[in-house]
Amino acid sequence: MCSLFIQMRGRGIYMIRGLSSTNPSPPPPPSKFIFKDGVNKDVKVMDKPETVFHHYERNFITASRATKDFLLAPDDLNGLRRTIRRSPNEHDPPLSVYWRKDVAAKSIQKWGSIENLEKALESRNLAEEEESVSKNRLMGPISKLIKKRRADKKSISRENWPVRNLCAEGGLYGSSGRVVLIAVGINTSNFLLKLGAWIATGSYALFSEAIHSLADTCNQIILAYGIHKSIEMPTVGHPYGYSNMQYVSSLISGTGIFCLGSGLSIYHGISGIFASSELTSLPIAVAVLSCSFVSEGFTLVLAIKSIKNSASKVDMGFLEYVMGGYEPSVNVVLLEDVVAVMGVAIAAGAMSLSVKTGSHIPDAVGSITIGVLLGCVASFMIHSNINALVGR
Repeated sequence: MCSLFIQMRGRGIYMIRGLSSTNPSPPPPPSKFIFKDGVNKDVKVMDKPETVFHHYERNFITASRATKDFLLAPDDLNGLRRTIRRSPNEHDPPLSVYWRKDVAAKSIQKWGSIENLEKALESRNLAEEEESVSKNRLMGPISKLIKKRRADKKSISRENWPVRNLCAEGGLYGSSGRVVLIAVGINTSNFLLKLGAWIATGSYALFSEAIHSLADTCNQIILAYGIHKSIEMPTVGHPYGYSNMQYVSSLISGTGIFCLGSGLSIYHGISGIFASSELTSLPIAVAVLSCSFVSEGFTLVLAIKSIKNSASKVDMGFLEYVMGGYEPSVNVVLLEDVVAVMGVAIAAGAMSLSVKTGSHIPDAVGSITIGVLLGCVASFMIHSNINALVGR
């Protein structure tokens, strides 16, 4: 049956016809309606036009989606109908989109049939999967390290403080403690030998090496105290224990290297550029540098061996273990010995150039170079230990 609804606006009349779900009856004849002015007029009931749309008739698609989903080139979209639609993001400009049915028809026209299009899409997906597999093989170790670091970040919380779970078992009698104590003894001997050689030769580079050995000795004494303190049991005043004392002592050690070792070496080298002096007793200097090279190399080997053993226990690589600062005291010994071995080579080369050229400039530049190396190592030590202390 029909139902009529009449709405008046001003002097006009709008009639809306609604159809029920049963078979509609034929249109009724014109009706009579009496207006306010008393005039009778025929009112014709108008049928609502019916429009049929396909499910994608008014669906739209962007150019990027059209080229990707239908394997079309940008030139294939030329000539297709376009319209403007509002962007989902209110801050972005309007989007230029195509009718999806036009894009689908163009794709079928290009590929010949839907079956050919599906085969092309399947081939493309297989190629992308093969490329992804090859990339994973190439980037596998790197991605594994990144995932491990992310997992470590998620597992870090205040409840499992200290962050790095330092193993202070044995204290000074453990592997880290033995390495530090051996380094203290060797660097003390090197300082005395280099000091005597500097007094005998007047070399600026030897002075830097003597200061370097003195700084190493003082810093390693601080490290030994940190290792000794770290094995103390937690108390009411320190409920988290003292294991992070190793980071504190390493931080102090790095600051001492930067100020004492690097600062004095650079200052003495700059002073040597403007104040010439003649090198004497070179055989003594060569003998001292040779002994220092051997002794520093020995402690360097001990530090490398200790770090490798510790890293293998936690299934980590050598560089990852060092860069993460998981054994700060041995890291300090390792870095100091690396710079010490390099410093001996630099001092020997600088002295040789000064003797060969008769100029004091190479010797002074060698002192400055050693100071710069010490500064770089100290900066890394300060940075890594601060990160550990703040819970990174």
